[in-house]
Amino acid sequence: MSESNESLPIRHNSRVLLINEQNELLLMRVQLPTHSFWCTIGGGTEFGETAEMAVKREAREEIGFDEDDIQWKKAVWYGEHVMERKGVPTLHKETFVLGRTSRTQINNAGMTDEEREVVQQFKWWSLEELRATNEFIVPPSIIRHLVPIMRGEIPEKIITIDLKNTPPAKLENFGPVPKF
Repeated sequence: MSESNESLPIRHNSRVLLINEQNELLLMRVQLPTHSFWCTIGGGTEFGETAEMAVKREAREEIGFDEDDIQWKKAVWYGEHVMERKGVPTLHKETFVLGRTSRTQINNAGMTDEEREVVQQFKWWSLEELRATNEFIVPPSIIRHLVPIMRGEIPEKIITIDLKNTPPAKLENFGPVPKF
């Protein structure tokens, strides 16, 4: 972390890398006043929660999935970036936890009013769709890091990923991805 980030407020976030039986990743479209983007579901880690506890809560609140709907794996990625939150530049420390599901129907009745204001849509994305889209996907390096996971190559330790606005790796660099 650079010295300029040390004085910023910090927000710990837990993100859900939720993959269905068709090897599609669930993303949500967030609309902010200045721009929109697609990202994994998740949000702030509450006091006393681990990342694993937080993603279970977020999955229940944001998409209506409970313990029986998701086979939880483990935290696989970590990254940091600065983004404004309520008008204040904030250092976001993000942990991504992997989960697999056979359920695809979303129920967002448990979302907070704040989430309802910004979350516009949910969509299951194939790797091919992620590669072909002109939409802004967060993290921009998602394909580079997602392809090995789709192949079943789960890292033993959490991998630090770049959450900055860098171009994603091309899918063809990784070869075909088998269906599970």
